Amino acid sequence: ATGQRPAGWFGQEYGESTRTPRLLAEAGIRYLCDWPNDDQPYRMKAPLYSLPVSLELDDLFAMAAPRFMSVMDYGRMLRDAFDTLYREGEDTGRLMVVNLHPYFIGQPFRVKYLEEALEHITAHPKVWKATGQEIIDWYAQNYASSSGSS
Repeated sequence: ATGQRPAGWFGQEYGESTRTPRLLAEAGIRYLCDWPNDDQPYRMKAPLYSLPVSLELDDLFAMAAPRFMSVMDYGRMLRDAFDTLYREGEDTGRLMVVNLHPYFIGQPFRVKYLEEALEHITAHPKVWKATGQEIIDWYAQNYASSSGSS
């Protein structure tokens, strides 16, 4: 649809089989978002990288059944998560990958709180609003050769 092959993969419900990473790598996928286990990218078995998505910050995970967090609390949670990651990432950077479902968070009574959180986040001077591909390209160029694979 975009004229470009996808570079990343995010499986339904953060799930995959044991064969999925190998099959995706063979298909030319460079990174996975299914492993919500860190706040920095990391190298997996070459040529794959993990770009962890924060499960707890997923809009449906937080606000739909069975959690039913209020949208005001969700907006505050996004700001609080960012503030912590920004402070902790002063020297090494941190990821804040948030999975959003436009049909859910985009509702008129919810989107205001997302917009407020994004305004808070982007008002900070060292925030890099990057695509997954840009993050992985930067990471692979700067760090992947010096770190081990998982």
